[in-house]
Amino acid sequence: RRAIEAGFDGVEIHGANHYLIHQFVSPYYNRRNDVWANQYKFPIAVIEEVLKAKEMYGNKDFIVGYRLSPEEAESPGITMEITEELVNKISHMPIDYIHVSMMDTHATTREGKYAGQERLPLIHKWINGRMPLIGIGSIFTADEALDAVENVGVDLVAIGRELLLDYQFVEKIKDGREDEIINYFDPEREDNHHLTPNLWHQFNEGFYPLPRKDK
Repeated sequence: RRAIEAGFDGVEIHGANHYLIHQFVSPYYNRRNDVWANQYKFPIAVIEEVLKAKEMYGNKDFIVGYRLSPEEAESPGITMEITEELVNKISHMPIDYIHVSMMDTHATTREGKYAGQERLPLIHKWINGRMPLIGIGSIFTADEALDAVENVGVDLVAIGRELLLDYQFVEKIKDGREDEIINYFDPEREDNHHLTPNLWHQFNEGFYPLPRKDK
């Protein structure tokens, strides 16, 4: 409701990266013995409540998306088999997209019956055209973004760290200036990056994995 009243175009339900919704899906964290022991019940309930708020306060154009982490390192953790079931459930709900949180668009499945297969093409297959799939994961160049769409199977590309390195990334592609894109962190060129002092310090200290000119 607050997002709608504030004039936002939509909201993304954050079911990834070990936040609360993720923890209900994960068998590593969800050790409950009540009704919420069903790992799919809480994310579905959250989606339903958000959709109710959209119906009450918004309009049909208000976007609702869902972000998920497809696997986790903990054991017993979220597996691709669990994600397959979750995707099958939520992709039949009236949301607008699914966003998969990963560090590499070509990341492969750790274990189970899908071991060794790339995760994003699997999820794209499970969605089966019901809604767009957003992929993310170490995209720093125009070619990497194009590869994600043409070869990985995502419908939309999300970009995080690269937009912090070069906030004109999209505009430069649209203008045919791909060769001007700044796709690495240069600790000697503070003028290259429009970063706050704290974020500059974090980038410079290597808090986040980034291509660097000095490496």
